[in-house]
Amino acid sequence: MKTLVLITNSECASLIELEEGYFSVVEEREHLQSKEKVEHLVSDRSGRRFGKGSAHHHCLNQGQDVLDPERQKFAREVVKLCQKRHQLCPFHELWIVTGPKFLGELRPLFSHIPALPYSIREIHKELSPHESLEGKMGKIHEWVLGDVKQGSVWKRKP
Repeated sequence: MKTLVLITNSECASLIELEEGYFSVVEEREHLQSKEKVEHLVSDRSGRRFGKGSAHHHCLNQGQDVLDPERQKFAREVVKLCQKRHQLCPFHELWIVTGPKFLGELRPLFSHIPALPYSIREIHKELSPHESLEGKMGKIHEWVLGDVKQGSVWKRKP
């Protein structure tokens, strides 16, 4: 049986299939809106309204994080990607490797799937997007199996 490894953050996701000591990249996604500057996602002026009986204006969106809806949208996309992958090629275990903040977005979405056909293992670590895939898999090997050998015993599928 196969294991699917999801390495993700709010900007990109990689699905990696792990089977019998070999791994291969199944799919990679980027969410360009999460990389945008806030100024490009919203207008430069917040909504305003007049106060009752006053000439003062009130800002309508104070304290709102405009990137939150983009993170949530990408989280839904990532969960659907995992579901589609399982339908195409069933796996018995899913490892999610992401930082705590994005894991908070993913966890409720996976919990809404009735009777998950696989088990989920969460790894609360964030990996650098600039690191090689072999380096990432070596770190995951160390975190999952507790093996502190140099590099990964998993090899890239030829």
